[in-house]
Amino acid sequence: MIRIFLLVGMVGIFLLCGPSALMAAEESLIDVSGSYRLRFEHQEDSFRPGTSGTDQMLVSLLLLSAKASGEHWFGEVELEDARAWLDDAGSPLGTDDVNTLEPLQAYAGWRQSSGENQSLAVRAGRMTLDIAGRRQIGRSVYPNTKNSFTGVHSDWRHNAWRVQAFTVMPMNRLPATLADLDDNKQDLDRQYSGIRLTGASLSYAAPGALPDMDAFLFRFTEDDQRDLATRNRNFNVAGMRIVKPATPGQWLYEVELMLQHGTVRGSAAPADVRDLEHRASMLHGRIGFQFENAWASRVYGTFDYASGDESPLDAYSNRFDSLFGPLQGDFGGTGIYGPLTRSNLFAPGLSWEYRASPRVSGFVNYKAMWLAADRDAFSASAVRDSSGRSGDYAGQHIDTRMVITLIDGMQLQLGGAFLLKGEFLKDAPNAPDSGDTVYWYSQMTYQF
Repeated sequence: MIRIFLLVGMVGIFLLCGPSALMAAEESLIDVSGSYRLRFEHQEDSFRPGTSGTDQMLVSLLLLSAKASGEHWFGEVELEDARAWLDDAGSPLGTDDVNTLEPLQAYAGWRQSSGENQSLAVRAGRMTLDIAGRRQIGRSVYPNTKNSFTGVHSDWRHNAWRVQAFTVMPMNRLPATLADLDDNKQDLDRQYSGIRLTGASLSYAAPGALPDMDAFLFRFTEDDQRDLATRNRNFNVAGMRIVKPATPGQWLYEVELMLQHGTVRGSAAPADVRDLEHRASMLHGRIGFQFENAWASRVYGTFDYASGDESPLDAYSNRFDSLFGPLQGDFGGTGIYGPLTRSNLFAPGLSWEYRASPRVSGFVNYKAMWLAADRDAFSASAVRDSSGRSGDYAGQHIDTRMVITLIDGMQLQLGGAFLLKGEFLKDAPNAPDSGDTVYWYSQMTYQF
């Protein structure tokens, strides 16, 4: 416990005092903000193998941020305190639920502007990242913990162009044992020099009715560490995204394609030393229309494809890896639920978003689901039939959410999901003997 307060204190002193000494005559600005979120989740009839009955969990998330900003120097310290209670013995409690008293961000940076339309900013330390469409690297919203990285990030902007480049080490969230997570124990996260993410993205914010564009290239590498077994993933990710933002009375659309190529191993077991050639892909698309009615309704069709492993016994790995990409934008909430991820999935769907008033908004999403490869585990479910005899139809998924602003800074969020299981989730050898999955949650957030 003492270590974390020393770390936050030292970094805070550097960010809030050090830059002001370096800036000399510059006027510095310090901004302190935060939020507290409390969410109760309930699930009936799990989709996960070896589970039955109901699950529940109460999770809390406290975020505290202190930002220092001057003419050239800037920095931030952000503390995350994520805890969980009331979980059942079989609830899927993990590091995405608990991360107690952790410095989520602690970085210092320098920036330089050349006129009104060109700037360069470089920061170093621990940070969260949002790159391109955020489907491989992004700061999550719904999960109770957030991905962070230690390294260097640069951001260059010129008129409508933006270039981001980075080399970082992902933070491995701790503690990781079920007993420690259940006790909400505190343990500082750590990074490993043998696990690294490097890349760059190019973005163009088009004027008028033209679409915005992103292109990016990432490289992810990992090796077994002294106290951490890995799958020795070593692959490149290349992608392109075209998006037309929603405008009243206009069509909206988005297309994003990603390809992964390199090597991985079938498991993290120390005895598994066979490198498989990794070839995987993902495609996301949506097209719709925003009406000029009182509810500012948006209606659109969606399409999600993520490759699965065609054969578990060959020398190839074809299962798309989501890396550090948030899921909720495409697949709804996760928490103790979360059957969908960007792996082994073929899912067309329909969506409706609305804003009933300045204080009430929400959405309803529908997806029909198939396996992209019928011998691989379905998406995030871990349900598998290596023979392929259980078919490839996984079922139908509906999720909904309503957000109500009670007073300025305080929001109530109500939501839920229904998983109508198809033949695969009923007939696969390790599928749970249970009915269709029902999930709901209520959440209160206060920002200050």
